[in-house]
Amino acid sequence: MAWAPNDGNALSRILSQYPDNAPTAMLLIAPLPTFPGVSTTSQYFDLWLHPLLSDKHAAVVRGIHLLPQPVEYVLPGPRGPRHVHQGLACFYLAREGARALPTVRLPKTSILQASGSDSITIDTPTALLPQHMSKLASLSEFQGRTIREPTRSLGSTSELPRTSVELFLPPDLSALGRELLVRNIRRVVQAHGLILGQRDLYTAADALILECLSPSVVLRAAILCSEARFLTATKLPIRTEASAATWTELLDNLCKEGELNIITKIRWKASRFGGRPFALPSATSTAFAAARRRRGPAAQTVQSTDFVTEVRLQGDPGLQDREIFNGLVHHVLSSTGIQLRASSSAERASTGFWVHLPSVDASAPPGCARLYLGSKAEVEHIYEALDGQVVQVGLDWLKIEVRNDLLSSSVLSGNGGRAPSAIPGRP
Repeated sequence: MAWAPNDGNALSRILSQYPDNAPTAMLLIAPLPTFPGVSTTSQYFDLWLHPLLSDKHAAVVRGIHLLPQPVEYVLPGPRGPRHVHQGLACFYLAREGARALPTVRLPKTSILQASGSDSITIDTPTALLPQHMSKLASLSEFQGRTIREPTRSLGSTSELPRTSVELFLPPDLSALGRELLVRNIRRVVQAHGLILGQRDLYTAADALILECLSPSVVLRAAILCSEARFLTATKLPIRTEASAATWTELLDNLCKEGELNIITKIRWKASRFGGRPFALPSATSTAFAAARRRRGPAAQTVQSTDFVTEVRLQGDPGLQDREIFNGLVHHVLSSTGIQLRASSSAERASTGFWVHLPSVDASAPPGCARLYLGSKAEVEHIYEALDGQVVQVGLDWLKIEVRNDLLSSSVLSGNGGRAPSAIPGRP
């Protein structure tokens, strides 16, 4: 038995050695967050993700047991050990044996059972809390209601502190009454940055999942959300009446303003439509990754490292890896007139050289050719000559992909949301 790492790459390295070097069976455990009203495996998997739940590791994961009853953990923290109370997820790994459906297990019997309460969470900037509460006091629906003491919001940061207040509702209030109350609160407060959400958002089948890089961006999205609640600082279940096209327009506008201030996707829950995206920005994940690597003062100036370009194949080239990349590089150099010399090591390579980088292990992506070019014009020539082309390996056709941070990140710097493949002079 061991702790399951949260880092997908670390987990892949461990499991890549499992079939040959691991014992017959292994039990990996991970902390399981608790969510109000969530009681089934599908509801947990709608809100919680772990690398072991991906299809990549399905061949060795034979069983999944969720224990939602809180237990005490001692976890590492930035200032010392943290004592937290969460549930437990157990992943049973084996090379052989039948697979079982995920289950929820309750090892302890409750000594007392009480009915739950419906509630509405009012999440607001901390500085505006007194002003908002004074406005809400004028609502007749607030008279005689139980309100929990203000607490720190899950979306609070040091730059933008937020506070949440929970309003408990009577059990006989209908779904329509709860929705009208949410609308009345929004109408009375009319404040930028106010986030409202019912308790049933965690389990509602019609709720979407908003994923972002920073909780500050939620302020921009709140206007399109009829309801929302923070699940984590960067993930929220939401309800919206806006169309997918409206959301895509907002996501693209955020991309133009800065790579940190973005919403990465709006998607369905996994139990509905398989978790497919509802709205995505036009920029690709490659563009986001390139923009993050070039973040800071380096993004304002062009350096020699910005011209380093990688040529990759989308697929497995097999044993002919080196021969294929040698042929591709010689082809593109002869067609563009660019002068590069082969280097045997990436550590000794510099501008004017290229090097073949083989795959490091079975869990890593296939190898690539790294070209140390001298100007943006040379990068564009390589892009034009190779990106999107195909090579035939046996009976398989593999697509060529050219990666360069300077070109890929340009989609997030106010160029109108063009795809990373749209480079100057190319229609």
